[in-house]
Amino acid sequence: MKHEAIKKFNYYLLLKNKGLRKESQSQLDIFIHDYKKCDKMARREILQWLYKEAYYKNDYNTYLPHNLVETVLKPEILSWISEDPMSPIPYRFTYEISDLRKSLEIDPHDENTIRLLGEMTINKIRNNQHDVSKYNYYHGTPQKDIETLNFYLKIINQNEEHLELTELKNTVLDLLEIAEKIMK
Repeated sequence: MKHEAIKKFNYYLLLKNKGLRKESQSQLDIFIHDYKKCDKMARREILQWLYKEAYYKNDYNTYLPHNLVETVLKPEILSWISEDPMSPIPYRFTYEISDLRKSLEIDPHDENTIRLLGEMTINKIRNNQHDVSKYNYYHGTPQKDIETLNFYLKIINQNEEHLELTELKNTVLDLLEIAEKIMK
């Protein structure tokens, strides 16, 4: 049943990529219907597959359309967290910083969560710093960003012997340098 649901989702993707809006929406509805028929473990495996595909293909709008997330996936994630609060996996799918931190409290070496938290942190702080070189204007609070970057740097330092995090670490250090210069 799980593989049938994924096949139906892939057919939705094919129709969507062809620009067939109505047909793709109908296929998404069929996928949702089949997804709901799957047992809990299969639904959770499909959910993980969807989020992994969206993340690695960097295409959240296609893989996680709003109606699918709001009506199906979000309730599944919240149910999973409620039923198994010590599993780090569902926390990362909420895309909330506090939940990613909770995931790392449960499993401080979870590579997926470390990378996702890093990318979200970097994107947020890059947004705060995007006018610094041009206008010398910082959007946000440099002190808060320094604290956030130091928190994430601590996570990197605790995991860099197990994981390849050099690129993330260098980016964090660059952002930290900019925020510290603004504070002076």
